[in-house]
Amino acid sequence: MKIHKEAGAELVLGYFFPDLSQSWNVRCMGTFYRNYSGDSLFVDERSREVELARDGFLKTLPENFYSDKDEFSGKGDLKERHDALVRRENILKEMSIPFDSCSFRQRMSVEKKISALLRDKASIILSEYHGFDVEAVEDPLVRKAALMLPELNGRRGDPEMVKTLLASLLHCRVEMDLSHRYSAGESCRAWVPEVVYLLDVPGLDREGFKRFRDGIAPLEEFIRDRLMPFDLVFTLQLRDGSSVVKKDLVSGILEYNTEII
Repeated sequence: MKIHKEAGAELVLGYFFPDLSQSWNVRCMGTFYRNYSGDSLFVDERSREVELARDGFLKTLPENFYSDKDEFSGKGDLKERHDALVRRENILKEMSIPFDSCSFRQRMSVEKKISALLRDKASIILSEYHGFDVEAVEDPLVRKAALMLPELNGRRGDPEMVKTLLASLLHCRVEMDLSHRYSAGESCRAWVPEVVYLLDVPGLDREGFKRFRDGIAPLEEFIRDRLMPFDLVFTLQLRDGSSVVKKDLVSGILEYNTEII
């Protein structure tokens, strides 16, 4: 199994073996290996063993815990004394495995909780600070738009921002028209400004038009409720994008909804 060198063992093993987080037996091989390899030197799923390129419990012990500083200065066979030192060191390494394993499992548990928190942070922020339960929303367009709420705090009520948002979510050309005025009656004495967004969606027949219009209705209501000022009327209109005439076009065959500007 190829593991990215920069990733910590807790993150990697928690991702590939989520059910084994409390089963790993850890051997810490020392930080010397870190310059030449990743954090996980060896992983065996069957035996639940993992070797790490980091210092473990043994490195926290005093230097003279298993070796006297004058051990090699006396008389006697140097090889025998060295072999005795290696045996004591190996015994201490085996002794430190339960401590290193317990510490590693605790860090894996913390990593799992942090990962879950980061994964759900968008939902938490939207719920706590924006009063919006994104988990209860089924419409995919509304869910995508809602995830942008924390980034749009300073741009709410900006028609140009809504135009960009619509183009990004619906993957179509969007034209904004701010020349309209809305009045509830026939009199023009009282009116509010109206913004009309023209969505250029080519190739829609009658049934396709209805499906598309019904599909964006939840998004339209979300934008009206969350992103538009109360005194600006918001309207979405569809048109066949293939029939839009460019301003520099002198002549051409006009379709049913083409306008000459």
